[in-house]
Amino acid sequence: MELILLEKVTNLGDIGSRVRVRPGYAHNYLLPRRMAVLATSENVARIEAERQELERRQAEIRARAEADREKLEGAVLEIEAQAGPEGRLFGSIGTHDIVEAISRQLTLTIHRRDVLLPQGHIREVGESPVEITLHPDVKATVTVRVRAA
Repeated sequence: MELILLEKVTNLGDIGSRVRVRPGYAHNYLLPRRMAVLATSENVARIEAERQELERRQAEIRARAEADREKLEGAVLEIEAQAGPEGRLFGSIGTHDIVEAISRQLTLTIHRRDVLLPQGHIREVGESPVEITLHPDVKATVTVRVRAA
């Protein structure tokens, strides 16, 4: 399925790029989020006419992401959880818990899909680095400090 991207998509392309993707990816992800449109002749002409406006909007979004990165970079999030005597949690700290901590402690709105946990959920007391993707080109690293409650 051929599409025209309306915004930069990681590992796919930039604004205005014509890309071929599988129908499921297009119908379930790109089209509902208005990240792309079908590559029809009318859409190609419309996108070329609106390209500067799209790029200006993306520059604004990136600037907001850069400002949010300044607040996030190097921040330490404190999360309390029930833990056993060896420091193992009775459960785990996941993306939902991290998003809540960012919202509560830093007053920023982040989506769960933007939180990357490279080693999976946090299952022990201590500090863990977590990467937050604010924009395809803007990432921040925060430290999650889990304490026993």
